Amino acid sequence: MQSTSVLLPMRNFLAFDLYTIAAIRIPGAHALSSYKPMAALQPRGYRHYEHRERLHEHHLYGDLVEAVGEEMTTRLEQHLETHRVDQYVSRHAMAEYLKTDQDPEQRRWHVHHVRQLLESLDRHPHLDFYLTQESSSFLFTLKTTSETTKANDRILISSLAPPGPKFRNLGLLAGFTTSNPVVVASFMEEVEVLKSMVVEKYREKGDAIRYLEGMIQNKK
Repeated sequence: MQSTSVLLPMRNFLAFDLYTIAAIRIPGAHALSSYKPMAALQPRGYRHYEHRERLHEHHLYGDLVEAVGEEMTTRLEQHLETHRVDQYVSRHAMAEYLKTDQDPEQRRWHVHHVRQLLESLDRHPHLDFYLTQESSSFLFTLKTTSETTKANDRILISSLAPPGPKFRNLGLLAGFTTSNPVVVASFMEEVEVLKSMVVEKYREKGDAIRYLEGMIQNKK
């Protein structure tokens, strides 16, 4: 991934996902802040459902979004063999993600997503999922590179997806990426704040897993 000290705009979700994959491939720690489990852990079929309003645009559209998702998952699996990935999500955001008063099909995919997270947490000692008291105002991925690579630390920034279906891409911004040291340092500080806001009784991995298991219990 080419380094840049400016805010590089990404004007569609595919560009954002490809930059995410590129960031995962760089050796080093990965820290994420979001309102749900990371996209790389979405089960097969989730993206097809998520983009169902756009499948008519091209007969390969569904295959494309699934292929991008599978590549992201593969790269994450490889990354976790030797590098840490820490995700921070508020417990209120998780409660909203798994609420019962939503479309049953949507809830089913959300529960499946959390099951994938739990399976990955159980298999990967380098993966942690922290429940915080409050969410960051930003959705972001912070890549802190290792000393063995010449790549710079990098931040990817996006925002909460607006309500409603995803229609044809008209060039709306999907997010930004930069290796600007001032911006990166600001998000390093944000991660430290999130660490201080982890709910203490769920700080240990096993306790967080049991809490998440309880949230999806009896949810099909």
